[in-house]
Amino acid sequence: IPRNENIRLYEEGYQRYLEILEEAIENNFEQKW
Repeated sequence: IPRNENIRLYEEGYQRYLEILEEAIENNFEQKW
């Protein structure tokens, strides 16, 4: 895999991770309050 392709895949995975984390935080807040 070319280096720049590797970076692109990493960035896409990181974006998905942030979205999932954000949803989890929102769900936790909804449950607590």
